[in-house]
Amino acid sequence: MDNEIRLKIVGVHQSEDGDEVVENDTKAQYFFRNGAHYFIYEEQGENYFGCTKTRVKYRAGVLEIVRQGTEAGGFVFESGRTHHTMYPTPAGIMEFEVETEKIHFGEYEDRICISVDYRMKMDEMYEKKCRTEITAYKKPMDQR
Repeated sequence: MDNEIRLKIVGVHQSEDGDEVVENDTKAQYFFRNGAHYFIYEEQGENYFGCTKTRVKYRAGVLEIVRQGTEAGGFVFESGRTHHTMYPTPAGIMEFEVETEKIHFGEYEDRICISVDYRMKMDEMYEKKCRTEITAYKKPMDQR
């Protein structure tokens, strides 16, 4: 896979209030080093204030998403495991508990696909069932 790729991330968060879908389709850089797949991309912050750099790393059944910049934070997903993190939100810094049910990884000629099913609990009071799908396409954004 080339260094410059198209990265599509779709997140579905289910709660009592209904489903919330978040989608991002962007240019990214791809690297494979020491048995790990890395996807790195930048996003403009809320109201065009600042920039956030995101690193997605997958290796041996563990998915890490780390954000640096104006919207910093990170999550770790590992099948059958629960991880805790402090994450900034518009309402302030909140504690998140992420219980990963399963991760699927597929590497194909023209793309890499990662999906993760998990439950997320915020400050021990609000729980969501979630699914995130990450697809890295070999062709850059301008060659769709």
